[in-house]
Amino acid sequence: PPIEEPVQVPTNTNTPMVNVHHRYGVCFVDTATGHFKFSEFTDDEQSSYLRTLLVQFKPKEVLLPVSNDAEENTEENAVFLSTKTRRLLKTELQTDVTVQNITFPSLKETISQLKSIFVEEKNWPRALPLVDTEETDSNSSNYHLLYSALGGIFDYLKRLLILKEIVPTGIYHYFNINSMG
Repeated sequence: PPIEEPVQVPTNTNTPMVNVHHRYGVCFVDTATGHFKFSEFTDDEQSSYLRTLLVQFKPKEVLLPVSNDAEENTEENAVFLSTKTRRLLKTELQTDVTVQNITFPSLKETISQLKSIFVEEKNWPRALPLVDTEETDSNSSNYHLLYSALGGIFDYLKRLLILKEIVPTGIYHYFNINSMG
């Protein structure tokens, strides 16, 4: 599911930060194989990376955060999609794709859930960056969108009653969007 927050990126060192780009957290899961692929990245104004992901992964189901109002976002609900991104998804997704709106958990909630599944640190999926939620503000972490997207998937799998079968034995892969061709 993609989730985003606006990011200002300087065009060069002599101009103020004027170009608004978007930062996304995404997670894809193949429930048949237990493969989880996830990333967090800053995209350009045209959302080129997000469009590329939609073409390459061809999702059959997409989970989106319930809230579309940035003013409603708190630490517990710190993710949203802009109207522009929602329109992009509506036009870019195949017509047979199911779209579900769900509440995405915070970084702390997702890490807590992961710690309850992977009790011993040695079992923690290597591809998932360890984040100390006690020392890190959930919204300033480099991974809060990634973990929120992953948490959204976990909550959905829990509703489907397959979380305990897939997550502990899953194969986790962090992908660098810049290296995708």
